[in-house]
Amino acid sequence: MVTEGKKRVRKSPEERKREIIAAAGKLIGEKGYYGTSLKDIADAIGMSQPGLLHYIGNKERLLSLLVTDNYDQQGTPADFAKSGLPGSDSDGMLFPAYLRFLVRYNAQRRSLLQLYMVLETESFNADHPLHEYFEGSVKPTLTYERGALIREEVQTFSLWPLLLNGYRYSKARGVHVQHQCSGCGS
Repeated sequence: MVTEGKKRVRKSPEERKREIIAAAGKLIGEKGYYGTSLKDIADAIGMSQPGLLHYIGNKERLLSLLVTDNYDQQGTPADFAKSGLPGSDSDGMLFPAYLRFLVRYNAQRRSLLQLYMVLETESFNADHPLHEYFEGSVKPTLTYERGALIREEVQTFSLWPLLLNGYRYSKARGVHVQHQCSGCGS
């Protein structure tokens, strides 16, 4: 007698990675990095742990997929400029308008924001894989003149994100703002 098992579904590597990112983001956002095993993630998407490792390499690489390759690539000043919202004009992007954009943008991806904040909290432990990322990694620097974005640079610094309406600055990436004015000596 032949028993019929589950039919195996072949998915593209991009589709599998999207599934892995979604499941890992949800689980780590709920249970933290140390509270989530690779087996938990593999079980959530119906694959084996060795199969999962084929796509991510190791647990630290999974964090890179979640944070630097996923979270940090969304809600950028370039995304704001493409939005066409008031204040997003590329000739004079307005910082307060960008903050409003980020609040609206992140309201639609609360699970990712939760994940980011859980990882940020865990990273106070110097042994956490993202400790350096949150403590002093390369962060964008936005330069403003009279409220308009005039330049985006990258530099290293260790200031925490701005606070906005009782929440951490909605992007929670540590944006450093430089104000420049004529005649103010800076």
